[in-house]
Amino acid sequence: MAGVDRVIKHYRVNHDTGERTLNTEFNVFVVLNAIAVVANLVLVLTVGAFGRVTSTTELLSKSYQSLVTIDPLFFQLAWGFLVPWQAFWAVWQVANPSERNCEGVVRAAYFYPLAVVLYAGYTISCSFRRYVLGCVFCYGLCGTLVGLVVSMQKYRSKIWRGYLLWQGPLSLHVAVVMVETMLVTNIVFVELNETWLVKTVVAGISLLVVFVTAVAWLSSYPVDLLVPFVLVCAVLGMHAELRSVGHYDNLFRQDYPYALLEGWRYSVLAVLGLMVLMLVTKVVVVLLYHRPRDERERKTKNENRVSVSITIDTGANPNHDDNHDDNERWFHSHQRAPEYEDDYYGSNYDNDYGTPQYDNEDDPGYGNHTNGSNPTGGNNYASPPSTPNNNNNNKTKKKKKKKKKVRDGRDRSETPGTASPSPSPQSKTKTPSSRRPDSPRKSPKKSPKKSPKKQTSPPAAETSATSIDDDDSMV
Repeated sequence: MAGVDRVIKHYRVNHDTGERTLNTEFNVFVVLNAIAVVANLVLVLTVGAFGRVTSTTELLSKSYQSLVTIDPLFFQLAWGFLVPWQAFWAVWQVANPSERNCEGVVRAAYFYPLAVVLYAGYTISCSFRRYVLGCVFCYGLCGTLVGLVVSMQKYRSKIWRGYLLWQGPLSLHVAVVMVETMLVTNIVFVELNETWLVKTVVAGISLLVVFVTAVAWLSSYPVDLLVPFVLVCAVLGMHAELRSVGHYDNLFRQDYPYALLEGWRYSVLAVLGLMVLMLVTKVVVVLLYHRPRDERERKTKNENRVSVSITIDTGANPNHDDNHDDNERWFHSHQRAPEYEDDYYGSNYDNDYGTPQYDNEDDPGYGNHTNGSNPTGGNNYASPPSTPNNNNNNKTKKKKKKKKKVRDGRDRSETPGTASPSPSPQSKTKTPSSRRPDSPRKSPKKSPKKSPKKQTSPPAAETSATSIDDDDSMV
């Protein structure tokens, strides 16, 4: 399941264009949920709550009487709401393309199909009077639905519409199954014909578990009020059944003492009063404290996200480089995005994945990337803004440093027989070590006499022995 969760996403992002599109494809969760709802409806109408072959409502409310037996009206109302509500839940996933790959579908995952399989085992086992096996299936069903509701409880902040659509039918289902699990457990001991003392202890533990479950559900936030409300209704139905004359007569035939039945009736009434008080208190706390606090936090987050940008136009910038803006726009338009990205965890790809590091750390912010795919050629990132004259001077200096080199008193870039420029004035300050010992030329300062016959070669044969630094200084 973990592998599927990484594939099914509500939104998809194109590799090349970065365009974010809604994913409307069918996935395995939607298909299995639709099949499971149809199978659950068949079970409910054959061996379930409204079964024509056998009915779990008749089994839990009339066939086997115990201290925790509930009035049949509870199951009729609960399953009457549950069946169409879950049918709408499944139809919504199939009929609405925008909800097929939402987080609600992904979080439901395989829980609901597994729950329907366990419900089939529970109802079919009870129809064949295999109550121990049916009790095992019912506990598995209850645990699966609890996991489903807890998973949906972690769904992003819900409004009434989202709760009624995604979590409401599942919360009602788990609450009804909790009650049926309690009743099936007591039916097993009634079927085994245990003594009234053992059945009283089991009934007391069952009532305590229902009370603790309601308290645990109310203590969480965000709170799911539907589950404790259904448990309160179940305890109310239990108290109503204890006031029935027919139920009292059945318990007398099972050797329950009259004083015990009276004490049990008042105990159920006390538990019912405590559960109602806790439910009302939780509703008041949520309305007066939790909801205003959430509104303030949400408003604070929205205010923190607001940013103000002020731009002052002072005219044309002489150092502005148009290529810088073109390269930057090209880089952001061709930045690769992840194959799948979801809207549940944010969509700021630049902040999530950052920008690549530059190659030249000595020149921060500008580097040569030879492996890039910039259609303009050269650098993937913009060059530093500068004037065209400065760029030309830098390039000229680099070329001179590569080409100009003193060798044997001659310039490598010149060929013999060509005229060379006159020696620079700074060449007179050169030390003798920079010249060859056998050079025919001598400095006028060191020569005592200047011979008129010293120049025996034409001026075209003279070469310049100046360095690149001398040329730069003249420039």
